[in-house]
Amino acid sequence: MGVTFLLGFAPVFVVRLTACLYPRTHDRRRELVAEMEHVKSLSKTPEMWRWLGEIVATAVWEAPKARYEARYTARRTPREQTAWVDEWAPLAACRTAVQPDAMFVRGGKQNKAKQICVGCPVRAECLAEALDNQIDWGVWGGMTERERRALLRREPSTTWRSVLEAAQARTSLANEAPRPDGIRGRLHPRNW
Repeated sequence: MGVTFLLGFAPVFVVRLTACLYPRTHDRRRELVAEMEHVKSLSKTPEMWRWLGEIVATAVWEAPKARYEARYTARRTPREQTAWVDEWAPLAACRTAVQPDAMFVRGGKQNKAKQICVGCPVRAECLAEALDNQIDWGVWGGMTERERRALLRREPSTTWRSVLEAAQARTSLANEAPRPDGIRGRLHPRNW
């Protein structure tokens, strides 16, 4: 009697637990919960096991997949993403200056890797790629994985590509704005 009693409540418990763990991920789970509420004897119907399997599959496979897709693919379509990376990646200083493994080091060697990024023409794009995709390993855009994690903790919902592109646009407009003496060019102390 105890096992039958537990089996009768196990699906309801799993459904409620799943709904608590993944509240906004999948509408099908809500439909399944509503269907299960209408079934009188849950432990005797084969439909219950099918529903339970679908709920567990939703919790285990589809909910993390939905979170992954929301995080990584909703910001850019695959064509935009590959085109954007193809534009800046060949221009990176680390592509030509060093071996690729030199950017994926630990400890004090990270400071040497960060020095490579100092003069890189695509440093902002590289950093935006690492922040948007939450890349956990290596030096990207002059920042270590620890520095990037700290930045992502402070601003978790920011789309870094648009932020860095806007900053670059402001910088380029400021550099091209006429100066008091009428000279155009880079705003740098050496140019004054």
